[in-house]
Formats: sequence, structure tokens, C-alpha cells
Amino acid sequence: MRDTRYLAIAFSSRIANGHLRTAVTAAAPADAKVVRTRSDVVAAVFEVDEDVDARSEGERLRRRVSKDAEDAELSVAVSGPKRGATGAHLALLQAEQAVSLARTNGGKATSRPTPSACLDRSPTTSATPISSGRSRRISSCTAA
Repeated sequence: MRDTRYLAIAFSSRIANGHLRTAVTAAAPADAKVVRTRSDVVAAVFEVDEDVDARSEGERLRRRVSKDAEDAELSVAVSGPKRGATGAHLALLQAEQAVSLARTNGGKATSRPTPSACLDRSPTTSATPISSGRSRRISSCTAA
């Protein structure tokens, strides 16, 4: 039996709030659920294959949304893939929290994951802030 896996990608912009949801909806896969979770955060949750590279998918969408929303300083966070409906909700919460913390940090990705990003201690399911256009090494959660 195959478990459905979900990826959540949250976007935050200080200047493109009016256009952010439209840009995310256009960039996300057709079956994605796009929600506005806070005044400056829009997230997309969608089904993915088991072998998806979450960071690459997040970066691909960040580039497209950044261009469409005309915001070079767009902040993005990725969480997942997670299994099932409960996992999709958890991924959404983790991505939302991570992008909010990254934005609070001046749009910079942190070198250590947030506590919420390490709930299940799995490196493939941590929420990862992606910096706006700059590559940063993000440490992964490890088993305690």
C-alpha cells in the first residue's frame, strides 16, 4: 500500500502581499492547495513522489514566485515530504513557522533548524528556510 506524501512550501514577502497568493497559485502544481496563513505568508501544500528533492522544488518555486511577485527578497521555507493528511498539516505548520522565523531574522536562513523543524528528527522532513537568492548551508536534524 502506497502512502500519499505531501510537501509544504511557505512564502513570505514584505512588498508583494497583494500579488503573493496569485504568484504562488500560478507557480504551484495544479493540484496544490494554496492558503494564506498569516498576513504576509502564503503556503502551497501538494502531493509529491517519494523521491522528490524538497529543497530543489522549493528553490524552483521560489525563483518563479519571486519573478512573478517582483520581490527579489522573497523568503521561502520547505517542509516535507510528510505522509498522509496529518503529515500535510504538520508540514504546513512547520513551513509557516520556518518562513516566519527566517523573515524575523532579516530574511536570512538560520544555520540551525528551529525546534519545530526537528519534531520527528528526520533529515528529509525538516522545515528548511531557503534564503532569498543566496546559497546557505542548512544543517539537518539528526537523531538524538
